[in-house]
Amino acid sequence: MHETIPKKIVVSDTITGNDGYPLYRRRSVEDGGKSVVLKVRNIDIEVDNRWIVPYSPLLSKTFKAHINVVSIAIQ
Repeated sequence: MHETIPKKIVVSDTITGNDGYPLYRRRSVEDGGKSVVLKVRNIDIEVDNRWIVPYSPLLSKTFKAHINVVSIAIQ
């Protein structure tokens, strides 16, 4: 599965899709989400909650690496 950043979809609540994969809450700026402007190579880029991926600070600190975390449930 290939995912893109930033996510195109912004939702106010986490939901489970018909395929069983979660669509995690990513609040828009209008919905109380955060937004910052970063200067990258002299270009201003607006970064908001669509750019954020789920991660575990504990795992990142333990393994000294960024580790994305996704919960998978099988029935």
